[in-house]
Amino acid sequence: MSLADIQYERETTITFNDGEDEAAIWSAQPKFQRKMGKLGVSVLKSSSGDRGSVSHWYRVPKSWIKVKPPITRKPVGVAAPKEQTSNEAVEE
Repeated sequence: MSLADIQYERETTITFNDGEDEAAIWSAQPKFQRKMGKLGVSVLKSSSGDRGSVSHWYRVPKSWIKVKPPITRKPVGVAAPKEQTSNEAVEE
């Protein structure tokens, strides 16, 4: 199995529904697991897979789950286009 295949298997799944106040999270990503530990979220269950991988299950309030679009920023040094005032003549 290649490194790309192993990295592909390191995933996180978040599941929530309208009937519960909490979201269930399963993660095999070490970086995400460290983040949950820093937030003080308890591991509900752990399991070890082949190739030494470890996955954890968590439950968090649904209010913690957010979908945030990326922030688009203007490049440094680029000025916004100048708006034309009513006093300026339009050249054709």
